[in-house]
Order: sequence, then C-alpha cells, then structure tokens
Amino acid sequence: MHDFAGPLEQISALQGPTEHGVSFLRARDITAAFCTRDGATGTLIGTTTLAWDYPLFELTLNYEGGRVRMQDLDGDLEVMDDRRMEVERYHIYGARSRWDQYNSSFVKSVKAYLDSIRRQQDPPVPGLYGLLELQVEAGIKRSIAQGRPVLLDEDFPLL
Repeated sequence: MHDFAGPLEQISALQGPTEHGVSFLRARDITAAFCTRDGATGTLIGTTTLAWDYPLFELTLNYEGGRVRMQDLDGDLEVMDDRRMEVERYHIYGARSRWDQYNSSFVKSVKAYLDSIRRQQDPPVPGLYGLLELQVEAGIKRSIAQGRPVLLDEDFPLL
C-alpha cells in the first residue's frame, strides 16, 4: 500500500464471524477501510472463502484524479486516470502459477537485498517499510478487537 499511497493515517476494520479455507489456511474474512496521510482513501479485502484460483485479497486506492486497484501478487493491476479519461490494465501471462509468481518475487527480493549489502548500499526496501506494514497489520487487529477506527501514529508510534 505504501508504494502506491504513502503512509496510512487511520484504519477501520471488520472481521466476518466464520472461518473459511482449508486445513493449512483457515481464516475469517477481513475488510478494512483506510485514509492516508495525504488524503487518499482505500479498501483492503482479504478472504479464504473463494476457491484458491481466485484472488485472496483486493486493494483499492482512491485518489483525487483516479483509482488504483490490484488483486493478489499475481492478479490484475488496474489504473484509472480521470484526467486522461483512460483505464490501463496489467495482467501477468496466464501460464505462470500463483506459486511461481510468489517464488519469483521472493527470490528477486532476496537477491536485491544481498546485492545491496555486497555493494555497501542502502537496501532496495528500507526497514521502515516493514515497520509500516506491521503498523497497519496491528491497526487492523486492534480495530477489529476494539470495534473502532485506529489512528496508527497514535496507537502504534514508530519513533
């Protein structure tokens, strides 16, 4: 989310009452609405209700001049640009499996990180990004548990 919208400011989440999925992956459906520090809004939906062939999550970001929507790591990416009156869709070639895509992404990430160490450069993804993701996850859990919106910097300050 942070690559597309910047840091989140507030998040409000709900959780379905029933666990779904298979033995190795059982979870309740979750939906979250959020606002970014820059005023964009969005939603995140996670599910194990659908068949494994379908997206397990969907992220939508709404901006002043458009919308970005993505489904899973291997799903479609859609960019709606109101100013140009265009919609762009990106899709990974269908012959690759979800697991191939996740594996490829993980391998590329590890190689890039190790390469940055060898070159004595900053990592391609700063550690702060990992903390921001954990902050969002903690905010979702707290919002569900307490039934209220969570201001991330107040409830989970990073500095």
